[in-house]
Amino acid sequence: MRYCSLLAILLVPLSACEQSTEINTHKRQSKQHLVAVTRVHESSLSRNYERRGILKARRSVKIHTLEEGMVISLPWYEGDAVKQGEELAHLDDELLQAELAKESARLDKEAQNLKRLQRLTKSKAASIDELVAAQTEVAVQQAEVTRLQTHIRRTSIKAPFDGIITKRLLEAGDLATANSHLLTLVDPQSLVIDLNLPEFLLLQFKPQMQAMIRFGEHPQSDEKWYPATISRIYPTIDESTAMGLMELKPLTLPQNALIGQTVNVRLETAVKHQISIPYQALQQSRDGHYVYVVEESKAHKRTVEAAFFGSRQIVISSGLSDGESIVTRGFLGLEDGAEIKIAE
Repeated sequence: MRYCSLLAILLVPLSACEQSTEINTHKRQSKQHLVAVTRVHESSLSRNYERRGILKARRSVKIHTLEEGMVISLPWYEGDAVKQGEELAHLDDELLQAELAKESARLDKEAQNLKRLQRLTKSKAASIDELVAAQTEVAVQQAEVTRLQTHIRRTSIKAPFDGIITKRLLEAGDLATANSHLLTLVDPQSLVIDLNLPEFLLLQFKPQMQAMIRFGEHPQSDEKWYPATISRIYPTIDESTAMGLMELKPLTLPQNALIGQTVNVRLETAVKHQISIPYQALQQSRDGHYVYVVEESKAHKRTVEAAFFGSRQIVISSGLSDGESIVTRGFLGLEDGAEIKIAE
């Protein structure tokens, strides 16, 4: 009887110890946070963007008069094609021609006088001073004839290059002052597309990259797509709008393309190896974006940088490595360093 009582006394603490162990184990299991995770991988990504630009002429010249006078001839109208060297306009030069005839006659007279003095100087019948004065008169008169010839030549205005007339501001019979704007001439071979893009998007492209353009009123029109290349990216960003300017050179154009026309431009970014994550995995605080990375059954908070927000995925530029696992669900009550249990 005494032996049985002693055995019962010894077994009571042992039983209590086993119950305590079971309770502690249950508590540890209950502290594990249930989460869903996914593994991130690098993938080759490129994106298509469609924006609207304006067709412009890079080479455009305002044709001005260099002389004043009545416009005698101005046969060109908007849309007319002209060849380099072809006369665009002609001003009245009647008075200039008369002045030139008078000064040319004086030049002939001074030239004859010079020849006479040259003969007399050889026979010492005229002085050297007289000869020099005659030579000076001939030079001055020649300069005056050249000046008048230049004025007359400027009354005939010629095309500086092959182009198309886009503006006509005077009419035949109008009195043009010096530096009057007559016509505007553009080079159809210099047509480019100006495209304004946000800074983050502009930085993804480089000159000589390919693009496609379409001339249609709406982005979903059935007009044909034409190839183009990026010819220039301007080196400045507008501080107020954070927008920059890209210039594209069309490789071919439709015959009915118009300067100033809106053009739909399709751009494709270069293929990059980037990490993308689901939207629900990215968290945000006052300090920025972060995710929970799973390491040794614990969730560790890590700051990341989001480069681009797509329709389904977010491209991460820094903070994650290929093959790491991140939490995608179960954020309620989740803390940095918390033990987790991955949902099946």
